[in-house]
Amino acid sequence: MGERYLLDTSELLRSTQRKLHSAWAEIHGRKTMMPPTVAFELAPLGAPDTVENGLSRAERMLLPGEKRMPAGRRMEVAQQAWWGRMWREEQSPYRVIELNEEQDRLYRDLLRAIDPRCFRNANPAFVSKHRDTQIICESIAVAATMLMTSNMRSIDRDRVNEWAINNGDRLGFGRCPAGSRKSAATVHSRYPAFSISARAPSSSSR
Repeated sequence: MGERYLLDTSELLRSTQRKLHSAWAEIHGRKTMMPPTVAFELAPLGAPDTVENGLSRAERMLLPGEKRMPAGRRMEVAQQAWWGRMWREEQSPYRVIELNEEQDRLYRDLLRAIDPRCFRNANPAFVSKHRDTQIICESIAVAATMLMTSNMRSIDRDRVNEWAINNGDRLGFGRCPAGSRKSAATVHSRYPAFSISARAPSSSSR
């Protein structure tokens, strides 16, 4: 399958930053990829699971004859509709990674098993409902090489990476060949299948 780099919501919200990521991915012959929960955070009305008759819910809301919306709401829906088109069009640089049945089972196992202390703002009793948790677990489940994020306020990157290293064999996501990978935090992992890379935080965060 090769290396797979995913982006968190924090990397895709701003157009300049988003374009830089897509240009870099194109240089390396890749799409700009994200897990499903990132797509939901960016555009819940444009997400792939809202598509009917070839159009996302956001696009359908903008069709002639549909209920009128205030200008601000219409702009918001139009932005989500843009994402909906980007995720469908073959020539688009953006792709949402879809989990197959096996990956979805692993994802749900990870949600139950991951250390709640990996997420600073999550209630330990409800950590599986926390979107940061879902994004991390989706990324591991699809064998991502790296998830890039600037969201360090709620994700303890070092603890997540350590947990992934220590639990890969037990939970079944450490099947890749032995080796080492150096993340942005200079953390060496025996499992090159996953690490979190931190970019310098922007002024916005989840």
